[in-house]
Amino acid sequence: MNFKLLKIIIVPFIAVLFCTSSLLFSQNLLRRVNRYNSDNKAVGRWVYYNQENNKILSKGRFRNGIPVGRWIINNEEGIKFVKKRYFKNRTREVWYYPSGSVECRGWSKLILDDPLMVNYYWDGKWKFYNENGKLDSVKIYRQGMVSTDCMTTEP
Repeated sequence: MNFKLLKIIIVPFIAVLFCTSSLLFSQNLLRRVNRYNSDNKAVGRWVYYNQENNKILSKGRFRNGIPVGRWIINNEEGIKFVKKRYFKNRTREVWYYPSGSVECRGWSKLILDDPLMVNYYWDGKWKFYNENGKLDSVKIYRQGMVSTDCMTTEP
């Protein structure tokens, strides 16, 4: 086969292939999301959408059915509501006002009393802020219940 003819056919084919794959990867169309392992447990990257307006409700990762790493949870309009960072049996949480300012932050603990559910309860020191970002109060939680009001500011 003639080298010039081969060059005319292969170079454009490679260019089209490269452009197409770049476009697909840039739009995350080739990423696999919302998958289950052989034990029917959620694994990998997951994205949940609001069925009515197609806005992202939450996104994060699972390992054997347990959330891991960083998760973002949005309200129905797609505005960030909670940001969680999952560790072995605890999460670091930051809750937000609709304006985007921090409402509260603290830790929660993992509860594995039901094999079909993953639950957490607030535990330890939680800081609460007003919408202007000023610290409003600090509370200590034990197993989801307030055990101590450390500080409360007057309005």
